[in-house]
Amino acid sequence: SHTIESLRGIEGVMVAVEDLKPDIAGDGLSKEKIQTDVELKLRFAGITVLDENAWLNERGQPYLYVNINSNKNTGTGMYSFNISVVLRQNVIVARNPDVLISADTWHADHVGYVNVKNAAGLRESIKDVVDIFINDYLAVNTK
Repeated sequence: SHTIESLRGIEGVMVAVEDLKPDIAGDGLSKEKIQTDVELKLRFAGITVLDENAWLNERGQPYLYVNINSNKNTGTGMYSFNISVVLRQNVIVARNPDVLISADTWHADHVGYVNVKNAAGLRESIKDVVDIFINDYLAVNTK
């Protein structure tokens, strides 16, 4: 089970945004803007955002993976979408402590629809899912 306890003691995260489908990128949703939105929200909440060098040296190498899966329906002029925000970090396999793997230890999803003309509006929904992460993180990491 994914638990907020897995967030305890994480001092910072790197943010990785998955490439968008070409159609939604063409309709105004930008991977770069999503990256900036997420990083700003984390920093504003007091969570350290790691660059790749700092991340490589961070214990457990935790990163927040953001994936937007979208399907365009030209008939209705709508996108159906699924926003997935996942915290991945290195974990030790209980039955063999010599095995270290990167695993999803926390996640939140949001499913919905957005008008093709307002594809960029998905940024607000992404921020809402990131807020769930921030709330869980802050619940176990008091500053």
